[in-house]
Amino acid sequence: MAMVKYGPGIVEIEGRVGGEYYRHDQCVNHIQAMPRVVERHKISPQQNAFHKAQILWSSHEWTDEEISQWWVWCYNHPMKNKKNEIIYYHPFLAFLHINIKRKLNGLEMITTPPP
Repeated sequence: MAMVKYGPGIVEIEGRVGGEYYRHDQCVNHIQAMPRVVERHKISPQQNAFHKAQILWSSHEWTDEEISQWWVWCYNHPMKNKKNEIIYYHPFLAFLHINIKRKLNGLEMITTPPP
């Protein structure tokens, strides 16, 4: 809440409304917007697993054989989307999907598709 004292104009003002602070010093009234407080939230285990899987995908030197194995796995393991339609993952999405689950279950991440 801000307190405003009127006279011939605004004589005195102090307090806070919204994100603005009102104050009066010996010269004049001031409005000061305080900086937003930026809170660092802890990274969830799923975010951490996603990040590590992305790094593994981009740092691994993929051979044509490995990529084709992922394509075959994707074709043999269709998924259902939110509308209950059958979809086929791209190898990158399948890689993320599998490795995030493995990381959350305490297993090592893999670069070859599971059987």
